[in-house]
Amino acid sequence: AKAPDIASRAAERLLSSEGELAVSSLALLADTILTLKRRGLRVILVTSGAVGVGCKYLGLPRPGPDELAAKQAMAAVGQSVLMRAYDDLFRMASQ
Repeated sequence: AKAPDIASRAAERLLSSEGELAVSSLALLADTILTLKRRGLRVILVTSGAVGVGCKYLGLPRPGPDELAAKQAMAAVGQSVLMRAYDDLFRMASQ
């Protein structure tokens, strides 16, 4: 039988504090996901916060609501920073 799916959404407030990555929160989230996977569950994680993380990483102010291209650029940078953080945390937690 197929394992049940769990979808989880991590809000930006969980992931960053004043634009900084909240590494302890991310580590707890990674550990929880690995525990669920070891129990045979499939987990899908949806994360927000890429724009804020991208702004912090580049040292730029958050784009206004009408600045779509700037938001997309910040999100692209922030997403890669978040994915790297998740990758590092999952590697450490699974050792």
